[in-house]
Amino acid sequence: MAVAGELARLRAENARLLKMLELSSRQAAAPGPAQAGFFDAPPGPVHKDSPNDAKVAFFRALFAARTDIYATRIENSRSGWKGWLPAVRGGWQRRIPHEKRTTCR
Repeated sequence: MAVAGELARLRAENARLLKMLELSSRQAAAPGPAQAGFFDAPPGPVHKDSPNDAKVAFFRALFAARTDIYATRIENSRSGWKGWLPAVRGGWQRRIPHEKRTTCR
């Protein structure tokens, strides 16, 4: 009976926390299998001279949980900087707060 009492206490605590955080049951649900952070095998060491396939495999393994967001290639002609950033509607612009940016899905 101690287990049943502990289970009831934990369920009440979860309900209290959900209410405090103003989360719906759907928002608080455990992530589905696509969001698991488990790897079939360690991604292995990757460095700047690694083949592109190895780099892509590494990042796909790290960000497997985020299939809803993708990256775009950015090149700054003035500074010569090149890289990847999350895609956002309207593109990246200065002086737009992070909260106001909407990622592409």
